[in-house]
Amino acid sequence: MLYNFYGILLESDQSIPSFEAFKAKQEEPFLKRVVLTTVTGLFCETAVSATYEHRGLNVSSLADGWLFSLPGDNSCALAASMDYLQLTAYVNPEEIQSYKLLPLLRTALECAAATQGLVSLHASCLKLGENAVCLTASSGTGKSTRAQSWVDATGAELISGDRPVIRTDVSGKVFACGAPWDGKEQIFVNDSAELKAVCDIRRGDFVRARRLSANQARRVLLQQCFIPMWDTAVAAQVMATVSVLSKKITVLRTVCGPDERSARMLKEIVFDREKEIYGVEKDMKAKSGFVLKNIAGESIIMPVGDNIKNFDGAIVLNDVSAFVWSKLENGASRDELVEYILAEYDVDADRAAEDLDLLLKKLIGYGAIEEEAL
Repeated sequence: MLYNFYGILLESDQSIPSFEAFKAKQEEPFLKRVVLTTVTGLFCETAVSATYEHRGLNVSSLADGWLFSLPGDNSCALAASMDYLQLTAYVNPEEIQSYKLLPLLRTALECAAATQGLVSLHASCLKLGENAVCLTASSGTGKSTRAQSWVDATGAELISGDRPVIRTDVSGKVFACGAPWDGKEQIFVNDSAELKAVCDIRRGDFVRARRLSANQARRVLLQQCFIPMWDTAVAAQVMATVSVLSKKITVLRTVCGPDERSARMLKEIVFDREKEIYGVEKDMKAKSGFVLKNIAGESIIMPVGDNIKNFDGAIVLNDVSAFVWSKLENGASRDELVEYILAEYDVDADRAAEDLDLLLKKLIGYGAIEEEAL
């Protein structure tokens, strides 16, 4: 069986259900050919060392390549050559079509794709007309819910629910593409569209979008991209690709709710009214050495770890200040914090901004927050 996903040709001796939309013909052009061979039985090589855990998988170093396996499960393993072009699946007979092999195969293929300048992004990817938008977020933010709101409210089509491929064509345009792997949505669409924007989603009861600087965009993309840290050469190549992409594509910090109204408003801002996108703003973020505790009905910021010896005492916050701190834990700009306060509390805008500035000055003085470089 032959499968082709954006220049990576997979030749497999077994059919792979999730790859059906990517069936290829022998004469199709490709960048790299990956050969997958299935062996009935267990992997028995003993010279395995330097096991690395990644995304719930074990990655081990072999004398001439890599071994991917599931923790605590020896029914399935995948050996890959050093360049990821020769793959051997070791499975029990009843496991050949098992879902257990798919995350192992996906990881090896993502590595092969990365060597060709393709990036696998943790995001929901939506297509609207000739363009695509990717919604990315920290786990638990509600990325999938917001993507479904876009589908329901705007008529957008999902081409990947969890892990689209980002590629640059020969003309320099950047495209978001469906892939033969996905998360819980299990969407396998062989389609692509020019990438309009990547939206880094934050929860909020208002809708706002601001443009990130190239450095801010690079940090977001690196957090959300697949990077095989066990393989320093390929990891360095992914980081170099991301650095280039961060200067080519629009990455927006967006605050929005999970409802259809928010989806429509954000779609209009991103696609139709770009003048409503705010300019670059500095992010501020709570330092990792401080935590917010509720003690006897009071909100108190306390030092932890090495910060205990460097910080004498604690910071007592009122309700509004504690609310601001909760937003600083994930990072936010000063103007975003003002909007969060106005959406949450019945307060005058000028007063909210004035009180916020005093709080931020206080927290910076205590060394509890820091401004991220643009």
